[in-house]
Amino acid sequence: MKLDLTEIARIAGKRYHYDIDEPAIVDDTIVCTEPIRGRIDFINTGRLIVATGQFSTSVQFECGRCLTTFATPVSSVIDEQFEIPDTEGLADEEEVRDLQLEELAEPLLVENIFDLTELIRQGLILAAPIRPLCKEACRGICPSCGQNLNDAQCDCDSKAESSPLAKLAEMWKQSRDDEEEPEPDTEQNKEN
Repeated sequence: MKLDLTEIARIAGKRYHYDIDEPAIVDDTIVCTEPIRGRIDFINTGRLIVATGQFSTSVQFECGRCLTTFATPVSSVIDEQFEIPDTEGLADEEEVRDLQLEELAEPLLVENIFDLTELIRQGLILAAPIRPLCKEACRGICPSCGQNLNDAQCDCDSKAESSPLAKLAEMWKQSRDDEEEPEPDTEQNKEN
């Protein structure tokens, strides 16, 4: 969804309220399972267009432990500022457009057209958990056979589920034991 903010950019103090009711975003980086709803307010402060608000939806993730797909609610706050170009003294519309594109290279606001869909997509990516879990008590998968331990217990040896650093600890213990063994008496070695 693109919003034309030309009128707001022209008049200092102008306010505009928009109720967000957008279809679910589905792309390579994010999959929404519900429409996106919220609000956004735009205010011209004289030098800036300030955008504030919030939105929420439900987003599909893959669990970081058991790899199952699940959906969870995600919400994000909108707090953005965009500089209003000083277009007085410019000869024609082409110069104004070139100023906006070159000097104010802002991907969300180009020629006073605000890309609401891109703002929402970026907000959802930032609000997403780093390591999503289907549930807090998720048991993950068996490292030996790949069984989802939330569904059923596997028959793998429980020792196989020990720490991945167990072999390193064993080697360290062995090296410590070797250091503690008494060295042969050097005088006896000289006599033999």
